Amino acid sequence: MWYIYRMKPFVSGTYKKIHSGEDSEYTSFFPAHVNRPFVVQDQSTIMLLEEATRLLGELNAYSRLVPDI
Repeated sequence: MWYIYRMKPFVSGTYKKIHSGEDSEYTSFFPAHVNRPFVVQDQSTIMLLEEATRLLGELNAYSRLVPDI
């Protein structure tokens, strides 16, 4: 069964400490699963999503024109 989630309380992931030594400390980001439907409550989010989709399409088109080096 699918549940509809609101975007506000969504946590995109967590940071976890991977290595902690004397001289350095490393953390990694572990993304959360996003394979679920969301309720978008304002029009600006939809507009930003559509702009991002368009720009990704342009980037994809340019990547096909530039030869691999």
